[in-house]
Amino acid sequence: MLNRVQLIGRLGADPDLRRTSEHSIARLSVATDRHSKAAGTDWHRVTAFDKTAELCAEFLRKGRLIHVEGRIQYSKYTAESGEEKWSTEIIAERVTFLDKPAEQGRSDGPPDREPGEDRGEESPRPRPPLSETDADRDSRIKRQNRFQR
Repeated sequence: MLNRVQLIGRLGADPDLRRTSEHSIARLSVATDRHSKAAGTDWHRVTAFDKTAELCAEFLRKGRLIHVEGRIQYSKYTAESGEEKWSTEIIAERVTFLDKPAEQGRSDGPPDREPGEDRGEESPRPRPPLSETDADRDSRIKRQNRFQR
């Protein structure tokens, strides 16, 4: 069985970061377009944890374009009226920033190069996903090299 979700969309609000004694939790509201006869916008509740949550809260703002990979989770709860309700959310395992932050005279994202690094020309290094593993990095580098030939 497989429970995988991938979304590409824009943030509808700044991330909401909360901390417990053990974890950081960021809640994101992501809008995606529906490309069908019933065109419209779908809104998704996304939850990120720990380092991913911290980075989202630090660098993402309303309107930013992101790619989310994770799993879907359903929860049942009882409303104040006593009625049982269901909630759906995406648990983010990886969040990738797809656009550059708006120019505001400040840095809204991780640097494109290491401090003191001089490459001679202004071509920013691609940013890896937030929770990239060694295998993911090797796979990404192979794909990049294949397209540069």
